[in-house]
Amino acid sequence: MKHVTSRMARAIAVGIVAIMSSGAAQAETRTLTYATYLPQSFTWVQVDDWFMDEVEARTEGRIKFERNYGGSLLGPVEVFPGVSSGAADLGTGGAVYNTDMLPLAGGLLLPFVTENADAAARAFTDLSLSSGALAQEWKAANLAPSYSLVATENSFWTNKAIETTDDLKGMRIRASGGVAQVLQMLGATPVAMGMGDGVQAFKSGAIDGFSAAPFDVSTLVGLQDIATHAGDAGRLGVYAAVTLAFNLNTWESLSEEDRAVISEVAAGAPAKYLEIADASIAAAIDKIKAAPQLKIVRTSPEVDAEWREKTRETVWNGWIDELEAKGIPARATFDEFRRLVAEKEPGSDYTPGFDRMQAEPN
Repeated sequence: MKHVTSRMARAIAVGIVAIMSSGAAQAETRTLTYATYLPQSFTWVQVDDWFMDEVEARTEGRIKFERNYGGSLLGPVEVFPGVSSGAADLGTGGAVYNTDMLPLAGGLLLPFVTENADAAARAFTDLSLSSGALAQEWKAANLAPSYSLVATENSFWTNKAIETTDDLKGMRIRASGGVAQVLQMLGATPVAMGMGDGVQAFKSGAIDGFSAAPFDVSTLVGLQDIATHAGDAGRLGVYAAVTLAFNLNTWESLSEEDRAVISEVAAGAPAKYLEIADASIAAAIDKIKAAPQLKIVRTSPEVDAEWREKTRETVWNGWIDELEAKGIPARATFDEFRRLVAEKEPGSDYTPGFDRMQAEPN
């Protein structure tokens, strides 16, 4: 009987040790919920996947990610409010959908600042991680940004050639934000639509053109097969950013070691984005060249200058004045963003898609 009791005691002890060991092992692994409204095929989400893979590898499994793509957990207007409230631990979204909570981040990428997606992404990330107003805005929203990426430069897809200002008059163009403002000032009629609805409207003839469309993403949704003409809308440039941000409470609950790993990986995101965007732009060029009905028609430098001079200051100052009236330091933030972009452009190898396409042999 004593032997039986002794064996039972040893078994119980071994079981307790096993349970405790199992609990310790579980405690060493933390699964964070990631959400985005964007499809996994999009360039920005490919960077996110690289980022999460690297973090999982470099933390040796201490951090894992549950990944939710395409709005399966949070839609476009829900990503940042959802991450802020803890519905997800981190997510990639566009602040343009949440200008009430992120007015600086949502409007900073105005038209005619730059066509260089790489320089814009690096400048936006630097400002978000600084101690200035943009960084404070993220913090006040209970968000901790890791990196920002931008849409490749704006493209313009139409059912006729656009070469002068008169060509725009009366055209119904799907557009949003600063791009819509510019087109409206030049005589077009902007139509507010999501990308999917806009593509269908363009296909059916309900609208005459499609803009506020990144060069490479445009071909993912098939605009090259619908339009008869394409160009860059007077070189409006990059116009929208997406940011990967953590819930601030989640971020602060991570160990110092794990935060350091995450920050180190995040620092490599702009270079990874440039690599992935390069391949995405190359694929877009192939699709455009393969569309037999499509003609590339770009406005002349003189027309580009005309559009810029007619609209740029009005659009810039309109956004700045609106935020300044609310006590938000938009002018200083915008000026610093432009300074950073100009500082980073010379070190970038980025070439806008239509420039690159026209430099390549047919």
